[in-house]
Amino acid sequence: MHTVKRNLHPAGEEGQALVLVIFLILALGLLSPLLLDTMTSSAAQSNNALVQSHAHAAADAGINAYVAKLLNDTQYYTHYVAPGEATRQSGANTVSSVLPPAAPTPWPSGYGTSWTYASKNAWVDLGNGYSYDLEITAPQTGSNHTNFVLITSTGKSNLATAAANNRQVVQMLMRPASIADFQMFSKGSVCYGDGANTNGKIYTQGNLYYSGTAYADLNAEQNIYLPPTSARSGDPCSTSGQNNTGRLISPAVQYNSSNIRSAPELATKPDFSTFQVSLVNIKRAAQNAKGIYLTNGTTTSTSPPSAWQISFNSNGTLTYKSCRKTANPVQSTQPTCDGSVSNQGAVLGTDCSVSACAGSGTVAMPTNGAIYSDQTVIIAGGTSSCLSGGVSGGPTGSYVALTNASCVKGRVSIASGADIVMADDSGYVTPGQDVLGLLANNNFYIASWIPSNSSLNWSGASLAENGSWGQPSGVPNGKFDTMYHEGSIAQLQMGNGMQMFDTRYYNYDPNLLYLQPPWYPTLPNPYQVLLYRNLPNAS
Repeated sequence: MHTVKRNLHPAGEEGQALVLVIFLILALGLLSPLLLDTMTSSAAQSNNALVQSHAHAAADAGINAYVAKLLNDTQYYTHYVAPGEATRQSGANTVSSVLPPAAPTPWPSGYGTSWTYASKNAWVDLGNGYSYDLEITAPQTGSNHTNFVLITSTGKSNLATAAANNRQVVQMLMRPASIADFQMFSKGSVCYGDGANTNGKIYTQGNLYYSGTAYADLNAEQNIYLPPTSARSGDPCSTSGQNNTGRLISPAVQYNSSNIRSAPELATKPDFSTFQVSLVNIKRAAQNAKGIYLTNGTTTSTSPPSAWQISFNSNGTLTYKSCRKTANPVQSTQPTCDGSVSNQGAVLGTDCSVSACAGSGTVAMPTNGAIYSDQTVIIAGGTSSCLSGGVSGGPTGSYVALTNASCVKGRVSIASGADIVMADDSGYVTPGQDVLGLLANNNFYIASWIPSNSSLNWSGASLAENGSWGQPSGVPNGKFDTMYHEGSIAQLQMGNGMQMFDTRYYNYDPNLLYLQPPWYPTLPNPYQVLLYRNLPNAS
């Protein structure tokens, strides 16, 4: 029997496996550069992404560093060129920044609020291989038409080999929310009579009794009482007609205990005790940072001054004089302010000592915007001409010219360890660029001895930290014709009102939404962010 053998390897197939191996080797040889390029490109992209991520974090660090400065001084950008901020140019004026830990470079108020940057040249090294550079645009200047300060921060790698497009640029538009956002801000209940006209927001942690005409929101932690027209002749602080809306002019609305937390800027109930920090900061700045510190005296040869009188001059200076009061308080009877209480005088930053200073003088406005007095401060004795927005006509009034007034040129806050007394017309040389803050540890008064023109026209943001805002005790109602005020008012409790004027116009100064007084108190939610974005890397 024959056994047939099968051929398991047909003829012609010998060497195919070797050919396949050769083709595979050739294919891999051809593809390997592409695979290597792909892997290299992927690694590069991953590295670039990592660099960009770290550069973005560095840019954010710059934003956060600047916000921290604004928390302590809402007008920081008008006072200093920050460490890490690029060199500013304003006309022929150039101010370079410094690097931490050096102190910031002062920005003179005379250089204005508009500037440019030639280049990014103040890189702050974060110590992790990355740096940031800042550029700041003040509100309502240049291309920034908002009430928000524009912060531009650029982050980059410190490596020379890092590509320029690995930089990251972050922008934020933000503004501080402060008590200067309100026409009236009070812990105690507030009462407005039928002669009142208000075009700024009002807030109280008590009840609000309102018989005037309101062109802006009314806010109360408790109740709002808007008596009907028939009740105007009665007690303005009555509970008649609760929540009647006849006193509000659209678009004004009211927020009371049922919906106050939904009111703009009032998501958190403010704590008045935190506002004291602003007075402490102003005192420190007046003593240690070239501010103006008016002392109560340290010698015993004469009695300390009863008060300090300050008048602002339209040329950018201010005049101070020590005062001697009569038997009556300085808000009730005009004191003698002639600077005769010498050797008790002003300490002007570090420019002179107590024993070397006279009781009067004329000096430049402090570059840091801080004036502090241990004694009561009286605003009076002005001889300049300027403008005020305190006019009749509700929210659409225009500026009026003042003469023989106290005229502010610059940005300044006055804090008193006692009271502040307004006894003179006052205004701004350039509204929208100049601003005045008046912070009293105790009470804020309108003097009962104002000039005999039977009216008072003044501008400024005012605070009675531990007291009230209003007229002195014992002044008869209707003693004067009209008070025109443009600015804001804050107080711990309701005072004696302003019934000594037949008519009172409380015009809110809209410039306070972006030009707040230096060192002025902020609210619990201090910043509102309008915009946060990344710009193209080449910016």
